[in-house]
Amino acid sequence: QLALLYAQRPKASEDDVDAALSGKVNIAARGSFDRILVVEPGHTVSWKFEVEQGGKLLGTADLKFSVVLITDPSDDDPALEMKEEVLRSPEVVTHDMGECIGDVTLQTRGMLRLAWSNEHSMMRSKGLTFAVEQK
Repeated sequence: QLALLYAQRPKASEDDVDAALSGKVNIAARGSFDRILVVEPGHTVSWKFEVEQGGKLLGTADLKFSVVLITDPSDDDPALEMKEEVLRSPEVVTHDMGECIGDVTLQTRGMLRLAWSNEHSMMRSKGLTFAVEQK
């Protein structure tokens, strides 16, 4: 149900950033950026990304990357709460690591959230080049 509603939501505009599965973004200090995809059992979602180099005076640029699957509640769940399954715990990724590549094959229908967090940075924004693909 949740996945169907998300898939049918109207775009804010043709430039809707949520629709882009690749590109470059600047993640503000204390901010985050994510891609959310509707997935079915058997789908494989792959990603590759790189944290762009920051200023040399401030040290290596870093973000925290995570992957979470959000599923509809089961019919026997009296609270009707969405379930979140962490598929990849938040991990610090840096410019020095170069291009980060990974994938996950889903066994359950739901919404997959790939997130890059800069919430730990109080003043410095970070650049990110990313590409996400679903098969």
